[in-house]
Amino acid sequence: MNRLFFRFFVLVMLSITVATFAIYFAISRLFGDPLAEIARRQAAAQIFLLEHYVDQAPADEWLVRLNKVREVSRVRLELMPLTSAPAGRPRARRRRARRHQQGVLPARRRQGRQVHRQHG
Repeated sequence: MNRLFFRFFVLVMLSITVATFAIYFAISRLFGDPLAEIARRQAAAQIFLLEHYVDQAPADEWLVRLNKVREVSRVRLELMPLTSAPAGRPRARRRRARRHQQGVLPARRRQGRQVHRQHG
């Protein structure tokens, strides 16, 4: 009985592992990568704080603050023109923004500045 249990145990664990990978592959194909969405949601608070740190700077100090953020962050932050900003967003978010007519609008103090994150 003991040998029979270990033989079936290995087969059951192997089948559970294969089923898990198959389900993950199917979900990532149908709905996009769930791990990327989770990581994006977890990083949203830090990104929000960094954006406000840079945006709250006076007009002549925002670049200095952005450079300070670049020094301590592992994520590369590059400036980009507002006209090309929508092209850098994922396709689903662009469609959602078009649907709700929430295009990229410069904030009152930003005067057309936008920070684009590049992972690297």
